[in-house]
Amino acid sequence: MRERSGLNWRHDPQGYILTLGASPRPLLFVIRDPAHPSMWRIRTQDGVLSDFTNLTRAKDAARALALAELNTHEGGKRPVGGSPVRFSARVLQ
Repeated sequence: MRERSGLNWRHDPQGYILTLGASPRPLLFVIRDPAHPSMWRIRTQDGVLSDFTNLTRAKDAARALALAELNTHEGGKRPVGGSPVRFSARVLQ
């Protein structure tokens, strides 16, 4: 089972990139919302965006989503709990 301590944040021109350990492969992105500069969104690798929230909550939810996905692949079951995140149908081009 993966732990939070295995996840790392890197700065990016658009915000933050969440990676697993030293891997360069991004798991999720936390980006600034263009319409609301003080708010942030989680962006998946395929461009789907979450609702906007403050930076602390966005980073916490991104970690919870990444761990749920990583642990699902390892154990076959999605862990219960974590931060709820609602994703919009909006895709970043």
